[in-house]
Amino acid sequence: SRAFLSRFYRDQNIELSKLLHRLGQPLPAWLREELQKVRSTFTPQWKRDT
Repeated sequence: SRAFLSRFYRDQNIELSKLLHRLGQPLPAWLREELQKVRSTFTPQWKRDT
């Protein structure tokens, strides 16, 4: 399922975003969306409210 794949590739997507940032390249829309989903899934609610 899509949720499984998002979790499975989470670390690789984070590393890809770091690499693109170091190279001065913009994040593709799909990667930005995935990272936002990952962040909201793995961030405690009290941190998301700030």
